[in-house]
Amino acid sequence: MRALILIALLLFHPLFALAQDTAPAEKSDVALEVFQMTQSMDELIELLKEDRQQRKGDVKLQKLEIAVSYLNFRSRRIEAKEKDLKEKRQSRDRMEELVAKIESDPEQWERFDKNANSNPIPSSFEQKPSEYRLKMLKERVEKLDTEIVSLETEIVDLSRELTEFETFVQKNLELIK
Repeated sequence: MRALILIALLLFHPLFALAQDTAPAEKSDVALEVFQMTQSMDELIELLKEDRQQRKGDVKLQKLEIAVSYLNFRSRRIEAKEKDLKEKRQSRDRMEELVAKIESDPEQWERFDKNANSNPIPSSFEQKPSEYRLKMLKERVEKLDTEIVSLETEIVDLSRELTEFETFVQKNLELIK
């Protein structure tokens, strides 16, 4: 506020001096000073405008850096889910192979169940141990199938969101250039 008053005094002081009867040489000196001050003020205004534009650009750049970091985070998240998906598929495939083996030769698995007492089968279950294991494996395969479908859907959704966000970032990067 004081600076504005000082600038106003400096601007109007030469005008008061011009209004008084002074020598013509002094009047031209005052006019020159007023012109120089006006020019300096215009330069300061331009510098302030440039500084404001630079700050706006810095803020945009900072926002885009945050967006790129977010893109990296989302990309890593998708990669982790794809790895989990691959592991679930492999596990499901192994279980399906085991189910196929049990179904092709159930007697072999019955002998195996008689020799291995490590997994007790509930007494309320009225089927043979191999049938029980077969049923449990099939249920586990179904559960894995459900998990796989869920993961695939989630990955597709995340990939779509990532693509949309990536397009947004690229458009804004082009605006900054």
